[in-house]
Order: sequence, then C-alpha cells, then structure tokens
Amino acid sequence: MKKVYISIISLLALYILFSKLYLIDDFYKTNKNMMMFFRKEGIIFLEVNKLKNELKSSFMEKV
Repeated sequence: MKKVYISIISLLALYILFSKLYLIDDFYKTNKNMMMFFRKEGIIFLEVNKLKNELKSSFMEKV
C-alpha cells in the first residue's frame, strides 16, 4: 500500500516538473534544439500519463 502512495507522489512531482517545462516552452520556441528537447519530454509526459491511468485502474480494482 505504501508503494502505491510513493508512486502517486512521484508521479505528481513529475507532473509539476513537466508542466513548468511547458511554461518555459514558449520562451525557447526559437531554439530548435530546445524544441527537440521539449518534444522528447512530451513523449515521456504521455508515457507517464499512461502509467498513471494504469495505476488508477489497478488501484480501483483492489478497492
């Protein structure tokens, strides 16, 4: 049970981190390297969302 809470907290931390990165995104739009970086981060962000949804569904099944 504790592991579930720890993973949820870490996912929240990642979510906050990435949302801050997207705010910076507008600032760096001119730099192509930065845009590549943000695209990669976006893919990671989608993966994290998938994981979060899987965690939620497995957690709901247990309850």
